[in-house]
Amino acid sequence: MREIYPPENDASYNYRIGDVIGAVSITIPMEQIERQLAASFRSTLLSVGGFFLALVICLGLLIKKNVLTPLGSLASAISKARETGHFTERLAVTGQDEIGELVAGFNGMAEELDGKTRQLEESEKRFRLLVESAHDAIVAFLPSGQIFLFNRQAQRIFGYSEQELLGEQLDGLFVPERDNYAAGLTSYLATAKEQWFKEVHVLMGIRRDQSQVQLEVAITIVDTGDRPFFMATLRQRDAAPR
Repeated sequence: MREIYPPENDASYNYRIGDVIGAVSITIPMEQIERQLAASFRSTLLSVGGFFLALVICLGLLIKKNVLTPLGSLASAISKARETGHFTERLAVTGQDEIGELVAGFNGMAEELDGKTRQLEESEKRFRLLVESAHDAIVAFLPSGQIFLFNRQAQRIFGYSEQELLGEQLDGLFVPERDNYAAGLTSYLATAKEQWFKEVHVLMGIRRDQSQVQLEVAITIVDTGDRPFFMATLRQRDAAPR
C-alpha cells in the first residue's frame, strides 16, 4: 500500500482523530426510482385486483352452485306442489351441508305427503263411487249451508247438475216453513237437538223449474274433527216403487 500510496504524497497518513481528510458525495437519481416504484405499484395493484376479482367470481360460482341453485329448485318444487297438490317431484342432494340436509328433508317430507295424498285420493274415489251408486239422493254441505257434494239421484230429483250447485246455499232447495224452518234449514240445524238428527223429516223441495216435490229427508252430522259437515239423504216421497 505504501508503494501505491507513498506517505510523502498521500494525506491519509499521520492524521489525528477529528481531522477531515476527505469527503464523498453520492447522488441518487430519484426520477428513475420513482418510475420503478410506480411501475412496481401498478403491477402489484393489478395482480392483487386480479386475484380478488378471481376470488369473488369463484365464490359467486360456488355460492350459486351450492346455495342459490338448490334453494331455487326447492322453491320451485314447493310452488309446484302448492299449485298442483301433488308431491311427486324429488330434488338431487348435492352435498352433506345444511343445504343438502334441507333438500333431503324436503324429499322425505314430499315422499310422505305423496303417500298420504294418494291414500286420500283413493279414499275419495271410493267414497265418490259409493255416493254416486246410492239409490237415494245425497247432498253434503257445510255448516254455513254451502253445498259441496250433489250426487246423481239428487240431480235427477232437483234438475240441477252438480257443477251448478257447488258452493250454493242448501236453503234454496227447500220451501221455507212458517214454524220450524222460517229462517231456513241451515239456521235451524245450528240449534237442532240431537234427537232431530235421528229422525226422518218430510220437507218440500223446489226443483229447477220451480215445481215442488215432497221429500223424506234424514240429515246426519259428519264429525271430521277440524271441520264437521252435514250429509242429507233424500228420497222422493211420491216416487214410484223400484
